[in-house]
Amino acid sequence: MQLLVLSTNSVSPVPSATEGELPNTKLMNKAVFKQQILAFLKDYSEVQGEYAICSFNPNVLKWFRDNQPQILRGMVFGDLKKFEIKFYKTVFLYRLITLRPHFVSLDSKLLDTMLVEFTRWFKKPLISWTIDTKKK
Repeated sequence: MQLLVLSTNSVSPVPSATEGELPNTKLMNKAVFKQQILAFLKDYSEVQGEYAICSFNPNVLKWFRDNQPQILRGMVFGDLKKFEIKFYKTVFLYRLITLRPHFVSLDSKLLDTMLVEFTRWFKKPLISWTIDTKKK
């Protein structure tokens, strides 16, 4: 799979990556932009094969779940503890249940939390990111 960088001006593949992201919700509300993304993804899949959409933004995942359920969706979840969000486990569990992603992508700082157990309990594949040393 490849990383797909989607912006208001262009869509370009980045070789040797594993996840794709869409821009913020304001852009997702524009019908023309949605259609451009879907047209690109259709063309991309015909040439390059499999891909998945990943986003920190739950609205992006909800839109794909409701409008393009056949496209693999990954819920990206970062270290909310650093933002002092007290109920990050509840937020994670709520999003996991409501968004029904195909897989979860967690910041490596969260691998020692209950979020991993929640992911396993729902039988979702787990991907981690920001691993920059062999020790991690």
